[in-house]
Amino acid sequence: MLDQITALIKDQAIAAFTNETEVPNEQAAAAAEATGASIFETLTSQISSGNVSALTSLLGIGETAAPEAESGSNAIVQAISGTLISKLSDLGLSEGTAQTAANSVVPSLISQVVKRFTSSDPQDAEFDVNTLIQNVMQESGQNMVKDQMKNMLGDQVGGMLSGFFGS
Repeated sequence: MLDQITALIKDQAIAAFTNETEVPNEQAAAAAEATGASIFETLTSQISSGNVSALTSLLGIGETAAPEAESGSNAIVQAISGTLISKLSDLGLSEGTAQTAANSVVPSLISQVVKRFTSSDPQDAEFDVNTLIQNVMQESGQNMVKDQMKNMLGDQVGGMLSGFFGS
C-alpha cells in the first residue's frame, strides 16, 4: 500500500508543482520526492507518538473525509507542509516560494489520499488505516535498525545491510 500511496503522491505532485506553483519545472520531480518524504516522515512521527486518532480522523475513518484536509487546517496536514517547506528550501527555493508551493500542493494531495481510504471502489480496498499503520511502522523500524547498524559498524557494513532491508 505504501507503494501505491507513493506513486499517487509522486504523479499528482509532479503535475501540481509543474502546473500550479512557481517551482521550476526542472525541480518538480525533486519537489515531488520531497513531498513523499515529508508525508512519510510526518505519518511515521504521528504514529510513533501514538497520535493514531488524528490520523484516523484525517483519513475519514468511520465518517466522511475530514474537510480540514482540503483546507489545510488539519494539524497533520500543517506538519506535512512544514516539513515540505524545509525540504523545498533545501532544494534552493526561496522560503516564500516553498511555503506557497507546500500550502498549495499538500492539502490537495492529502485529499486524494483520503479519497482512497474512504472509497467504496474495490480497487481501493487495500487502502486501510490498520495496514497503513503496520506498513509505516515496519518501514520506520527497518530504517531505524539500518541507521543503528551504520552507526555501530560504519558505512561499509551498514551499506551492505541496506540491500538486505530493501533500500
